Amino acid sequence: MSSTQKNKINSLVTVIGIIFLSIVIALISYDILFGTYSINSNKKISNVVVSKEKELTKINNENTELIEKIDSIKNDESYVENMAREEFGLIKEGEEYFEIEPE
Repeated sequence: MSSTQKNKINSLVTVIGIIFLSIVIALISYDILFGTYSINSNKKISNVVVSKEKELTKINNENTELIEKIDSIKNDESYVENMAREEFGLIKEGEEYFEIEPE
């Protein structure tokens, strides 16, 4: 084989190598940008996680308030009495109930 033919073969191998490498890089880039574990997908999942964490915090706060309310109902008679008066309009024997209408 002459040196010209060897140069042509080397050039062809180089071009094929570059094309193959370009295809591999393109496939990897596509997977990074649009695949299952893509940047966009991870960002969406992160947003969902943040949203759910806020929701969980809100629910935990509500649970804490309800536990405190239950504790007050179980252990504090004056709390139960005030609740009966305010929410149900109950009065003690001998008391009179007056309702003031707003102007």
